[in-house]
Amino acid sequence: MGNINKEQLAVTIGRRLKELRTAQTDVGQSEIAEELGLKKQTISGYENGRFIPDITVLIAFAERYSCSVDYLLGLDDNSCKEQANYSENPVVGDLLDSLSRITGDEQDFLAGSFAEMVGELAILDGHPKRKELIECIGELIAVLTEYIGKTKSVSKRLSEQSGDNSLTAENVAVEWARFNDFERMAKSTIDDIARMGLETLISFSTNAKKVLRIRTEWKPKKIKEVILHGKETRTK
Repeated sequence: MGNINKEQLAVTIGRRLKELRTAQTDVGQSEIAEELGLKKQTISGYENGRFIPDITVLIAFAERYSCSVDYLLGLDDNSCKEQANYSENPVVGDLLDSLSRITGDEQDFLAGSFAEMVGELAILDGHPKRKELIECIGELIAVLTEYIGKTKSVSKRLSEQSGDNSLTAENVAVEWARFNDFERMAKSTIDDIARMGLETLISFSTNAKKVLRIRTEWKPKKIKEVILHGKETRTK
């Protein structure tokens, strides 16, 4: 890849930002500035190609205008994100069917929490850790799903034994021991997510490696000690 012409890139980004804003009726630079927590002069500078927004601001613009960062950078000529048709997606159908079997307040809580999580993942579009994070979340959900299923079956079995007076302390102890396996699996997945949190934090800044005196093979536990306790660590 050759050298990037920053002046031309700034012009391209500015032109597209202005086109996207003016395509919306009665939306001025002041409104956009207020929505994004920026100054009007900053928005003007972007649109006039005087300077280039950093990546976090570009992502904010992309979310605001429902376009991709690639479009703003001039790498994609499709201004709008393709809207997926979820109405015929069987997975979405299964999700809606499952939600219909719980109470309304539970529906709102679970759907809202899931939507917030997916929204945060969308912001990580293109980040090298995104796929790994999604896989870990999937594993954690699978463990929780299996845990809930086992809880239901164990509860039913113990209730039946209690009903016919065959329930013993040994029965309860055996079932409880089985749940320890689920605890270990869940903890392992959560540890993976925590590890990626540290890796992602470091990956956003090359200076972070210098501050923590990290070389090539750094260890998350030692980095955590530095962050939490200020202990200096070196890796060879």
